[in-house]
Amino acid sequence: MKSLLNKNGLTLTELLVASIMIAIVMVGVASFGSNIKGMQASSGRSSLVGLSTVSALAQLRADIESAVGDSSSMGVVSSKSAANGQLCLRQEGGSPATPDDYTDDTWVCYTHVNSYDIFRCDGLASAVTDCTSTGSSTFFFSFPAPSPTTASFFNVDMTGGAFQFVEVTLTGRTDTASTVNPMTNPEKQMITRISPISHSRQ
Repeated sequence: MKSLLNKNGLTLTELLVASIMIAIVMVGVASFGSNIKGMQASSGRSSLVGLSTVSALAQLRADIESAVGDSSSMGVVSSKSAANGQLCLRQEGGSPATPDDYTDDTWVCYTHVNSYDIFRCDGLASAVTDCTSTGSSTFFFSFPAPSPTTASFFNVDMTGGAFQFVEVTLTGRTDTASTVNPMTNPEKQMITRISPISHSRQ
């Protein structure tokens, strides 16, 4: 029987072809691995942006839903200007709760300053126009550039002379100073309407 093996080994052409084929396979493997790593990194960044935006929205929801008041004493103070915005909500301060007495209540406020950052302050005796002036404010959220210059992250609906809801829009980005990019700098926007469940419409 004739041997199928080439006793003389591979020719130079065969070696070159084999080397090229191996190189192509290795480049494909490296490219695939790089793409997978890029997708994993992008997914991680997107998840972090989503989590930070959801967390901020959850805190806003808790504060808005806990607002107390009625048609004669709303317990909500809001204002907007070209430079900043203010949203203050009255919270039950009595223990046990005293829904018919607002004198022992406290306030929580959000201040949107310099077009980018939102600060939060709570436990206040009254509404304030700027949380950063209280000495007890905490950084809350940062918008990506360019940010709305009319503090439009919130819109209070007072239809019918009652506190109906607050529409909140939060936009988060991995690097707020850089242009959005789905892979390297993902952005998440969340919009919701929140009604004060403890607020009387009467």
